[in-house]
Amino acid sequence: MKNKTTLGNQSGFTLIEIIAVLIILGILAAVAVPKYFELTTDAEEKAIAAAGAEVQARLNQHFANELLSNNGSCSGALGALSSGALDLNTLGDFTASIPGSFDTSSGGQTGLSLTATDAGYTGSYTITTPVCE
Repeated sequence: MKNKTTLGNQSGFTLIEIIAVLIILGILAAVAVPKYFELTTDAEEKAIAAAGAEVQARLNQHFANELLSNNGSCSGALGALSSGALDLNTLGDFTASIPGSFDTSSGGQTGLSLTATDAGYTGSYTITTPVCE
């Protein structure tokens, strides 16, 4: 005869089952965490590219306005391009710094340095000046 009393229908997880779940969670975390950091870096690069494209669009708009005000004189419109003529103070979270003047040789490229004011990351973007044909 058995003297041991059982406490009824006990149910629970064994130590092996708990260890197996912890190992699976560890593997999932090891895969997910690097992906998160890649997404953050990609988002920063895309934000910088978007702000650079905004500066490019403003440069093109300024050139078009100068072209219209100079009666279609392309050389006059190119001469009017300067970094101070563009409004770069309203780029959202970014501030832009452009060298003193744009390279107005045929299709010249000017390096643009963008800095995020809140997030603290920086990046560069290359803008091209308009070309007269």
